[in-house]
Order: sequence, then C-alpha cells, then structure tokens
Amino acid sequence: MKRVLALSMLIFMFVANSFFSAAYAQKSLGSGYRVTTDHHGQEVLVGENVAAWADTTDNTTTKVIFTWIYNDTTVKRNVTVEVYTIWYTNGEPGVPDGTEVYRFTDTYQPDEVGEWAVKAKFINSEGQTSQSDQDSFPVRATSFNTIPYTPLGTIAIILLMAVVFTTFLSRKNT
Repeated sequence: MKRVLALSMLIFMFVANSFFSAAYAQKSLGSGYRVTTDHHGQEVLVGENVAAWADTTDNTTTKVIFTWIYNDTTVKRNVTVEVYTIWYTNGEPGVPDGTEVYRFTDTYQPDEVGEWAVKAKFINSEGQTSQSDQDSFPVRATSFNTIPYTPLGTIAIILLMAVVFTTFLSRKNT
C-alpha cells in the first residue's frame, strides 16, 4: 500500500509540473503579445532544437526580432523573422474565442550549458516597435535551462534514486 501511495505521489508531481509549465506558457496572450518555447520551463540537452513562437493579436506587426541570450548577458543569436502563420484562439485566457493571432517562429540549438532566454521584439510596417495597449514596448521573454547530454549520468542518477527509495521503504517497514 505504501508503495502504491509513493508511486501515486511521484506520478502526481510529474503531471502537476507539466500542467503548471503549460499554464504559465499560455497565460500572457491577453496583453496582445507573447513569446514561448516548446521547452518553456524545462531542461534541454545541448544541441537539441528549441523552437520559439512569438504570437500577437496586433495585425500591424510585420516582423519579429528573436534574440537568444545565454546566461542573461551574452547574445548568441539575433534573427529577424518576417514570415508568419495565422491561427484563431479557442479558450485562451484573456482573449475572446475566434481572435486572429499571428505566429512568428524561430528555431535554435543552444550550444552551451546554462540558463537561456528568448526575447521577441514586435516590429510594425513602419519599422517601429509596436505599441501595446499600455503604451509600453512589447518585448517578451521566456527561458529554459540546458543540461549536458550524458546518458550514463542520467542512468546512474535514476538507479541511485531507486536504491535510496528502496532502502527507505525497507527501513520504514522494520
């Protein structure tokens, strides 16, 4: 019974973490601008592709400048994207269903271990930074962490956790 309870708690923690990461990534479109990645709030292996999406409901936005930043200071990539796709909201917080959203996309492979951030600057047809309803510059950011790819280290950590958990359960039963 104790094992079932422990396993249930472990599964709940993984599911809850996934839910809250997804909820955080979705909540900011109500301002009219948002940027997120397919690894928002998650760890990424060095060299793994990370896709960033800059969404806006502002139809005057014609391009987005994506800036990939390593450890809060080093700009590793600066790219302007002028191609977008259009999608329509359905259940997005703070935005009426059926709202037209313009999505600009960029992909990058982080090449160093550490904290990364992606910023998106929304530019209108006159080359100016688009203004949001609050009259502030709509520059949005999201972040993720990279980890080194070492399968033996991952396997060792999982085995160590299993040994510690088994030892804990056996001592608790005696």
